[in-house]
Amino acid sequence: MEEKIKELEDKNKELQDKNKELQDKNNELQEAITRLNKSIYVTVMEDKIQELQEVIKESHKEISSLKAENESISETLNETKVHLKRYTAPASSKKYYQENKEKIINRVKKYQERTNYKQSKEQAKEYYKNTCLRRKEKLEETLEKEEKDDI
Repeated sequence: MEEKIKELEDKNKELQDKNKELQDKNNELQEAITRLNKSIYVTVMEDKIQELQEVIKESHKEISSLKAENESISETLNETKVHLKRYTAPASSKKYYQENKEKIINRVKKYQERTNYKQSKEQAKEYYKNTCLRRKEKLEETLEKEEKDDI
């Protein structure tokens, strides 16, 4: 019986050793699985990072093209404002025409000579008539404003 007990104890020890070996192998396998999971996660994340980098590059290209378009539009806007200001801003247009009066008159004369422009008597009468009407309208407007101011 003692022999059997000894045999059983030896078997128990062997089984415990095998159990320890299996537990060690199980731990190694668990560690390998976690390493694999981490590497899979890393590769998936790297793929996502690459996709995001491509999206960022495309966004930067789009942003730069929009900036260039915006700059060209703002330049065009400024040019149009300057051009429009010459004709619509009363003080600056008066100043421009007063400073360049001789140039403008000479330019008109040259054009008229080139095209052989001659004003007919009827046109002169019509121009004179229109200027007189404009003067009357301005006078009436100023009188009306003065009457309103007096009241």
